[in-house]
Amino acid sequence: MDTRIAYCGLYCGACKIFMATAKNELEGIADITKIPVDYLECRGCRTEKINLCCMNCGIRRCCIRKEISSCSECGEFPCSVLIAFEADEHPHHHGVIGSLRELSDKGTEEWLKQQNHRWSCESCHTPFHWYEKNCTTCGREVSGYIK
Repeated sequence: MDTRIAYCGLYCGACKIFMATAKNELEGIADITKIPVDYLECRGCRTEKINLCCMNCGIRRCCIRKEISSCSECGEFPCSVLIAFEADEHPHHHGVIGSLRELSDKGTEEWLKQQNHRWSCESCHTPFHWYEKNCTTCGREVSGYIK
């Protein structure tokens, strides 16, 4: 399974930390957050190099224990843990249940294609993260950011 797909249905390709890791640009984030780069670096929750924020994720542990590739494969989907995760104070978590249903219905390739399109600037196609308001390449306001 592609490392941009989190067990919970998030698209890690739009995560600022995931993107900065891929570009080798974590130093700036580490300077701002005062969190060492080693704790920030993330290559996706399907890898061994996981961000401090996702390191102790119960959803991840559950999927690994059950040997499933996402919550949508679980007989308890959507469980109370996933429902609470979707409704918590982090806006980028909202919609993960629908995202998992789409992943299950459309398949990995089509889901990734849609997510890549959604999280790329309409004008110049530069990827942007969940909370980015303007494209870093062309400056255009991006339509998909999370408010």
